[in-house]
Amino acid sequence: MVTFGSAEGSAQDRTAGSTQVYEIPAQPLDAALDRYIVASGTQVLFETSIAAGRRSTEVKGQFSPEVALETLLAGTGVVALRTGADSFVIAATSDGSDAQSKRPDIGFLGALQHGVLDVLCRDARTRPGGYRAGIELWVTPTGIIEHSALIDSTGDAQRDTLLTAALQGARIGMKPPPDVPQPFLLAIAQRSPRQTGDCSG
Repeated sequence: MVTFGSAEGSAQDRTAGSTQVYEIPAQPLDAALDRYIVASGTQVLFETSIAAGRRSTEVKGQFSPEVALETLLAGTGVVALRTGADSFVIAATSDGSDAQSKRPDIGFLGALQHGVLDVLCRDARTRPGGYRAGIELWVTPTGIIEHSALIDSTGDAQRDTLLTAALQGARIGMKPPPDVPQPFLLAIAQRSPRQTGDCSG
């Protein structure tokens, strides 16, 4: 989840069955997810180790964001679960087919995703929507973000500093599963602030 892009249309429109054209060739899974995030404008979160050594399936045609993501992940041994109107978490299955085996981790990943967005929404300068970002996150056993790092700049050095400072010490409200690989990687998509559903109110 390192690359991002803008998306046209609101989260409500996309979840209501809107479709768009995707042209994502089969490739290493992390690169394919980057392309997907750019095309769809959704937010995706997964453990860093999950994409390693996996290849995506080609996605070519007109699909909803959810169907496009399911197609991309077909046969990879990982699945996507929706955690919000416009967000997903990616998790591995124990045998490549049993989606139930990873649900305990999904609860934490969803809490982490929403916790990060809640922190960033508190300041107009870090509010998601007008920039793209890839953020590595390290979480303590008690559920506190002890360190964060940007994969690359948001394009604004001051905002880069504010993002990492805002996340330092943030409480997620849920403990990470024991022995889970870290860091976690969160992609924030770029969309018009009027269209994003990340920060309500």
